[in-house]
Amino acid sequence: MYIKKISIVIALILFITGCSRGNNDINDFTITFDQKTKYKEQIYSLMYDYYWKYDDATVEFFSSTVPENTDENTKFFEASEDVGLNLKKYAGNTCVVATANLQHFNGDYAGRGYFYFNNDKLSGAYYTSEDTDDVYGFETRNVFLNSPAFKGYESNSDMGDFKEYKSYIDSMGFSDTSHSSDGSFIALSVNENNIKIYKYVNKRMIIYKSVYVASGGLVPLSATFIENNDIVSGVAVILGENEESEEIEENIYDEEHNHDEEKNISISKKVIFLDDNFSKTGEEMVLENSNCTYIFDDDGQMAIVAGENIEYYSKSENGWEKVAKHRLGHSANHVHITDLDNDGVNEYIMTDGFDLYMYRKTLMGYINIWRTHITVENFTGYIYSGDLNDDGIKEIYISDITGTAVRYVLTEKGLITRNEDIEYGNNIYSGDFNGDGKDDYIKMFFGEKVEQTMYIQQ
Repeated sequence: MYIKKISIVIALILFITGCSRGNNDINDFTITFDQKTKYKEQIYSLMYDYYWKYDDATVEFFSSTVPENTDENTKFFEASEDVGLNLKKYAGNTCVVATANLQHFNGDYAGRGYFYFNNDKLSGAYYTSEDTDDVYGFETRNVFLNSPAFKGYESNSDMGDFKEYKSYIDSMGFSDTSHSSDGSFIALSVNENNIKIYKYVNKRMIIYKSVYVASGGLVPLSATFIENNDIVSGVAVILGENEESEEIEENIYDEEHNHDEEKNISISKKVIFLDDNFSKTGEEMVLENSNCTYIFDDDGQMAIVAGENIEYYSKSENGWEKVAKHRLGHSANHVHITDLDNDGVNEYIMTDGFDLYMYRKTLMGYINIWRTHITVENFTGYIYSGDLNDDGIKEIYISDITGTAVRYVLTEKGLITRNEDIEYGNNIYSGDFNGDGKDDYIKMFFGEKVEQTMYIQQ
C-alpha cells in the first residue's frame, strides 16, 4: 500500500510539473553507475546543508523535462530558489529527475524529495509533504498536516508597547489560567506539596492563596481550574507518588536508556477537588490508570492525559463519570488550549517533553495538524500563547532544555521558530493579565540569580 501511494505521488508530480519522459520509453532510459554516484553526492550535499535526512535506498532516477515557465509552475521555481537553485533557467529543457523518501530527525517519513539535474549539475529541488501534494522548499520543515484552515497568519510586526512592573510569581510559571468571579485574571501552579493561586490586583500579580494538598505520602502532580462559563468554580488536582527507583526504571525504559541514572517516576493515584474558595471539598476520584500525567478543563469537562490517551469526565449525580476516550499515540505533560488566529476554533498545543504537537478536536477525536519530530528531551515547563506584537495572531512560547523560551509563530506552511529578540536564559509567560484585550507577559531570566519583570501592553 505504501509503495502504491509513492508511485501515485510520483506520477501526479510528473504530471502537474509537465515532467514527462517525452518520446523515451521507460525501458530506453539508462544511467551509469558513475552518473548515479555523482548525482547522489549532490543530493547528499544539499540535504546535509539544510539538515535533512533521506533514505538512500529509495533514490530513483527518471528522464524528464523541467516544468515550463508558467504561473501554474511558479511554486516549483520558488521552492528551488529557497535553496539557491535557479530552476527557471532550464524551463522546458530535458533533464534527469531523482526522487527520494525524506526523513525527519527521528526517522519518521517526511515526504518525497525531487531533484532536477541539467548538464550533470543540480538545477532544482523541492519536496512534497507526507499527506499533501503541496510543494515546499527545503528551508521549510514541519509543515501542516491534514490541511488545516486558519483565518490569518503571523506578521513581521515588532513587539508592542509595554510598561514594566515588578513581578513575584514562582519561577516555574503557571500551568493554568482563568478568571475569578470578579473578573480578575488568576493562575495556578503546582509547587511541591502546594497549589499556588495567583491573582492580578492593582498592577501586581500576587500570591492569592497557597493550598497544602499533599496527603498520606501523595503529592500534587498536576492541577487545573474547573470552570463554569469561563469563571472558576473549583480546582481538580491529581495526587500521586514520586519515586526514584532504578528497578521501576528498568521496567519502564527500554535498553537504549541509561539505567545508571535514577529517573523520577510519577505514579498517579487519585483526583481531589477544591471549591471556588480554594478549600478542600473532601471529594475524591480514584484513578484507574497509574500513568496520568496532566489534567485540564475543556469546555466544562474534566480531561486527563492517561498514558497515550485523553479521557474525558463529566459531573453527574453519581460523581465524575468517564464519557469519552481519545487516542493520541504519545504522552503529554502539558496541554494548552488556545485560539491562535481568533477564528473561534481552538488549537490544542501539547508536549511530552520531547516534541511539540498541535491538534484540532472533532467529534471523531483529536486530529494532529502539526508537530515537531525531535524525539529527544527538548522541552521543559509549561506552554503559553499570547499576541505580543498586537497583530491579531497569537504566538506560542515554551522553554527548551537550556532554560530559554522558544517562540513559535503561525505561517501558511506550518509553525516556525522566531527567536531573534529572545536572549539566552529568558522565559516568557504570557496572558491578558489586566483584562484589556491585549496580551501581557512576565519575563523570567535564569542567570546567576533568577530575575523577573511583568510587562503590561499599552
